[in-house]
Amino acid sequence: MLGCALALVGCGRKAARPPAAVDAGVVAPLVQAVDAAVAVRPAPKPEAPPYGDDIRSVRLRRSIVVRVEPNPEAKARGTVAQDTRVPVLAWAHGNGCKGWWIEIQDGGWVCDRYLEGSKKAPTGVELPRLKDGELVPGVYGVLREPTDAYKTPADVLALKPTRTLAGSVKLRRVDEVEVDNKLYWKITSGELVQASRIAPLKPAEFAGVELGDGPGKALPLAWIAPRDNKKGSVGGHPFRSVVPVLEDDAARARVRVSARSWLPAPDLRIARVAPPPPGLLPDEKWIDVDTAQQTLVAYEGERPVFATLVSTGQKKWPTRPGVYRIYVKFAETDMNGQMGDEEPYSVATVPWTQYFAGDLALHTAYWHDRFGEARSHGCVNLAPKDARFLYRWSDPGVLPGYSMAHGILQYPGSIVRIRSSAAPDLVPEVQGYAKRVLAARAGGAGAGGNGSGAGTGVAAGTAADEADPVQVDRSVTPSGN
Repeated sequence: MLGCALALVGCGRKAARPPAAVDAGVVAPLVQAVDAAVAVRPAPKPEAPPYGDDIRSVRLRRSIVVRVEPNPEAKARGTVAQDTRVPVLAWAHGNGCKGWWIEIQDGGWVCDRYLEGSKKAPTGVELPRLKDGELVPGVYGVLREPTDAYKTPADVLALKPTRTLAGSVKLRRVDEVEVDNKLYWKITSGELVQASRIAPLKPAEFAGVELGDGPGKALPLAWIAPRDNKKGSVGGHPFRSVVPVLEDDAARARVRVSARSWLPAPDLRIARVAPPPPGLLPDEKWIDVDTAQQTLVAYEGERPVFATLVSTGQKKWPTRPGVYRIYVKFAETDMNGQMGDEEPYSVATVPWTQYFAGDLALHTAYWHDRFGEARSHGCVNLAPKDARFLYRWSDPGVLPGYSMAHGILQYPGSIVRIRSSAAPDLVPEVQGYAKRVLAARAGGAGAGGNGSGAGTGVAAGTAADEADPVQVDRSVTPSGN
């Protein structure tokens, strides 16, 4: 955004009195003539735009971090992948860029050092890239046993491994290579691992329900989930089929799902409408996770729009109650760590990951199909279709071509509330920068904003945000799972 500064000569200074010898009748017309010339002088023109009128977008010649202001020290809003074409909304000079800072999204600036003009319309691909029919980007597997990894086929033949993989290790195949009549996976690190040592994984086909006005589209509703964790039917309803909840009989622990059919409540996973968290703006997106029922409901304001089954932390590693906000989203990321006395784990390229509290995230679990059961190390596991939907739906928004997005104080991520319907009197505490967003909104800055605060009433450049996400009290600090 350009601003032109016009220097006004004489502002704040008194004009000198003309010498007594000067004829005032001569001075007055001269002053009037100068004033008239100044009045008709054209105002300085703003600097020309950095690109011609025929340029419709700019192409990124490399992956670039997007800043909230035209300054390399400003907070990051996200990362855009190479070859993405983005619009030119505004331009400005600023620190750290010899050319122009270009605004490519509301409150998102990049230096033009790695940009080139394009006559084509803005466009980008959704990340991670999926082939037709894929649930996740590529083929994944889990190690059957400890095995060696090699840098090159020559190293395989020479029996010179770079390392030995051990523990709970999940890998992604990017290519296959045959060496000495044996098949090897080329994994994301570029190493080669013998294919016979890897058990391929089949991602779950399960998906949640988009809510609306039709049958089985309104809350409360339930999924058939037998208490013995066997994939059987209940009352003639198949495993994981969705049924409406028409009436509760708490005394007999059952619910009515049709005119004459009652089902045992322990054999169901029930999603119900919940009150919104404090400080929510009208139609603001937020997520409610019920660890007792292992359900997730996504809301826009007070309107539920999506519901599904999840897997939260198992008893040993529970998902802590709280009201958080998404502070960073990755199109895909690796996860690894070690929980207490368990064997170390390493999980390759987990798609659609949204961190909301320290190392806890909403993310794809491509390695199991037990949604509706608590079985994670504290994260909220999602089936691939659900993880993709929520990643694209929630805030901070992820535009095509973005591999990463940050939720910050002036552009906050969606609320993630973790609670248990089995403990209704326990009110989850607002934590992390969710607390600071709440305080800013309550401080009278004014909701609605002017475009710089995305409706938060918080001015751009506000300090504390995602740099200080809430820390979770755990015996170790792994990266998710």
